[in-house]
Amino acid sequence: MRSFKFLSIICAMIAMATVKLFADATLADCSQGATNKNNFGYYWYFYDDSTNKGQSCCSNASITTPKTSAGYTVVATAGAGYDSYGIVFPYTLGATGITPSHNKTHTNYSFAGMGTMLCAAGKTLDISTGTAVSFWMKADAATTVDFMLVDTVNITDNGNYYFSVPVTTTWTQFTVALYTGDGGVKQPSWAKKVTFSAKTISKFNWQVHSDYSGLGATGTVYIDNIVI
Repeated sequence: MRSFKFLSIICAMIAMATVKLFADATLADCSQGATNKNNFGYYWYFYDDSTNKGQSCCSNASITTPKTSAGYTVVATAGAGYDSYGIVFPYTLGATGITPSHNKTHTNYSFAGMGTMLCAAGKTLDISTGTAVSFWMKADAATTVDFMLVDTVNITDNGNYYFSVPVTTTWTQFTVALYTGDGGVKQPSWAKKVTFSAKTISKFNWQVHSDYSGLGATGTVYIDNIVI
């Protein structure tokens, strides 16, 4: 099992070659109850629209009152990955939509997501020497998931660059190019336009929302083997 303890080591590896960000051995730490860390030494997390008084949650249990996402625990599951351990993301989207604080023009909307930190909170990581991010995903039913590159330096309205992933019930490897245009990422139409930069990325997010799935939708998404 690999464990990168120093950011300088991580940066040096990115400069030299493709880096396997998560592998079964590292994710197995989560299932053993020790940690929910990735190979960079940082954390997986779930999030939802509760800060906007939404009703979405990261489980298939129905909820009746808003909650914070801080109480979520992300645990890798044996047999849930492409070849062994993987992260399981069960979600329920709110049946009543909200208007997100970052986009007042988008009404009747609900969302939930999972993500992982590439570096310490408040920091960013330069992944620009890589050409793409790849990962394996499947779902219990066909759906669309937005893969987001979170940039908290240049983007202030949550209008992060993203790529829409058509997930099916079969394990599939997706590759997202680290540029804009065909095969690459784009910003939401409502976002303040900012030139894309892979030099200031702090997190990867995978988000489901009602624009694709509909209000009140439920489902489960599986993810494994994320590589820069």
